[in-house]
Parts: sequence; C-alpha cells; structure tokens
Amino acid sequence: MNSFKEVSAALQIALTDLQAGGELQVVHQILEMKRGLNSKISFEQQKKTQQIKDQVATINELKGINIQEPTQKHAEVSNLVNQVSDLKKEAKSLLTERNALVEQLKSLTKEVNKNTTSKQSEQQKIEAACQLFHQITGVFWEDQEVGYVLSEEIAKPIKYSDSQSATDQLWEMIDM
Repeated sequence: MNSFKEVSAALQIALTDLQAGGELQVVHQILEMKRGLNSKISFEQQKKTQQIKDQVATINELKGINIQEPTQKHAEVSNLVNQVSDLKKEAKSLLTERNALVEQLKSLTKEVNKNTTSKQSEQQKIEAACQLFHQITGVFWEDQEVGYVLSEEIAKPIKYSDSQSATDQLWEMIDM
C-alpha cells in the first residue's frame, strides 16, 4: 500500500512540473508510473489469487475431515477466511486507485494538449502582429538595442536607448 502513496506523491511532483512548463517530461513520467502500477497490480493479483486458491484448498480439506477438530483448527480456518475477505477488499481498493490514476492521466493529457495548442496559437498571433508592424513601419529590430530601417536608398543602423532617441534618428533619416 505504501508504494501507491509514493506513486501519488510522484504524481503530485509531476503536476508541479507541468505547471512550471515541463509538460513532455510529465507525460513520460506519468506513463512510466502507469506501467509500473499495472505490473505491480498484476503481480499482486496473481499472488493473492494463488493465496486464495491455497486457502480454499485448505478449507475444502478441512471440511472433508469428519472428526471434530480442535478449537485451534477452527480459529485458523476462521482466520484464513478473514484474510481472504481482507485480500478481496484490498484488491478492490487497488483497482479503484488504479482507475483513479488512469483518469488523472487522461485529464493531464488533455490539459497538456490544451496548453500546447494555446501556446502555439499565442505564438502565431505574436509573430503575425510582429510581421504586420514590420510591414507597416519598415522598422525591424535585431535585438533590444539595435534596430534598422529599410528603404530603397538607405539602410542606416539606429542605435537607441529609448523611444525618443529612435524617433529622432528616424526623422533625421527622413530628412536626408
């Protein structure tokens, strides 16, 4: 049962990473956790199924004996029946946890896809606005400090520290 708490903690860490922008890594980690969880559940189910079969065989063997058995034997059988019941409850609990984790994986995948689509759309809008600005003004920026203006006759670098400086340099170029 402890390992499922660890998986839950790892899932919480993955969610934090998703919010910080590591979407792809989160998806890979979640898929890896799902595979590990599935294999652990399968192993636990096989183990518990075998235990149940052994206990049922023991119970059937005890039922076949017609001699009155000591109280200790009855206590052992009763204990085995209780253990079988507990194992069934635990198996149901594990399946419920697994289903909850699968649902979380699906919702995280949807959220990652939504965020990726949103970021791509936002980037396209920014690029389109930048292109429109370049086309309208003819001013292009190489970086934050150096820009240039393209025309048929001149292409003069503009070094500016603020918008007023850049505007003054543009007016000088227009007056040329």
